[in-house]
Amino acid sequence: MAGHITGDVDIHDVHIRSDGQPVFVVTRFNCIATLAERGSFKVLWKPDFIDKIAAEDRCHLNGLALDGDVLRYTTCVGKSNVSDGWRDHRAGGGLLIDLADNEIITDSLSMPQLHQGKLWLIQSGTGEFGHVDTDTGAFEAVCFNPGFGRGPAFIGEYAVIGMSLPRDNRSFNGLPLNERLEREGAAPKCGLAVINLKTGDLEHQFILEGVVQELYDVAVIPGVVRPGGRGRVAGADDRQLSGPRDHRTRPADFRYARDPVVALCLVAVLLGGVGFAVWAATAQLAQGISAAGTLIVEDRRRIVQHLEGGIIKASTFRKGSACAQATWRWSSRTPPPPPGFRRPASNRRASPPRWTGWPRNWRAMRC
Repeated sequence: MAGHITGDVDIHDVHIRSDGQPVFVVTRFNCIATLAERGSFKVLWKPDFIDKIAAEDRCHLNGLALDGDVLRYTTCVGKSNVSDGWRDHRAGGGLLIDLADNEIITDSLSMPQLHQGKLWLIQSGTGEFGHVDTDTGAFEAVCFNPGFGRGPAFIGEYAVIGMSLPRDNRSFNGLPLNERLEREGAAPKCGLAVINLKTGDLEHQFILEGVVQELYDVAVIPGVVRPGGRGRVAGADDRQLSGPRDHRTRPADFRYARDPVVALCLVAVLLGGVGFAVWAATAQLAQGISAAGTLIVEDRRRIVQHLEGGIIKASTFRKGSACAQATWRWSSRTPPPPPGFRRPASNRRASPPRWTGWPRNWRAMRC
C-alpha cells in the first residue's frame, strides 16, 4: 500500500488510468490533475474562464468522465472566476463541459455529478437522476431521489446512488430539492438507492440513521465480500497488518498452520506447556530453605523465624490476639511442653491461644 499526501486541496472525482496513474478533480484549485513527483499535484486541464490556478474554489469543479485514458467530460456548479462565486449558480447554472474542444454542452444543471460512459448525471440540487443528450444538451430525468445525490456506481443494468441529508449551511439552502421534498410530502434520507436504468424504478434502498448523515461517493468492487477501508490515523498504520484474503473461507495467512514443520513445532510447544503445568502441580520438594517473614500486629512489627529452619505449616494467631513469650506445639514425635509453660491471659479482643503442638521437627517459636 502506498500513499501520496496532496494537502487540503478538496479532491472530488478520482479515476485510475491503465498505467496506474490516478486522475482527479482538484476542486479548490479549479482544475483536473494527476500526481506530481514534486509538489501536491500536476495540472492537466483547467476551464478557459479560470484565469489562474488559485486556492479559491471559484467554479466548484467536481465531476469527471474518461473515454479510455482520455479526459472526456467534466462538470462544475457554476461559471465563475471569483472565489466562491459558484454559490450564486447552485439552483440552475451547472455546466457540462466537453474536454475535447472545451465547449459547454449545457449550462442549466443544478449541482451536477457526472459518471463516465453514457452521460448519466445526478442533479444534486434537484434530486433528479438521468442522462444528457450531447447533441442538444437536453437533460432527461429517469427518477427522483429523496436526498442530496452523489455517485453513482453502475453494475449491470442498475445504478447505485448515494443519498445524503442536506447540510444546514448556505451550500444547501434554497435548492429546488428542498421545495420538491416539501411538495412530494417526503423527508430527506441518507443511504443507498438502487435504480433500474431501463425502467427508472427504485428497486432497493438501504437507509442509514444515527450519526451518519452524508455519503460522498459509491463504489462497486466485483468479487469482494465485506470490503473495508480506513483513513490515515496517527499510529493506526503501526498496528494494522493485512494480507491477501480468500472471501470464501478465511485469511490466507492461515496457510502457515498447514505447513508440516510449523505444525510440528506448534504441537511440541503445546505439549511442553502442558507437561510443565502437570509437573508443577504434582512434584514433591526434596527440601526447604529457611527464610524470615514479617508478622504485622496492629501498628508494630514482630519477626517470626524458625530456630532450625523449615516451612511454617500453620499459625494459630488471629488479628488482634494477644501473644505470650512462647507458643509450643507438640506431637507424638516431639517431647511435651517443658515445665513452667503458662497459657497467656485472655483479653476482650480474642480468646487465648491454645496448645496445638509443634509440627514435625519443630521445637520452639518466639514472637
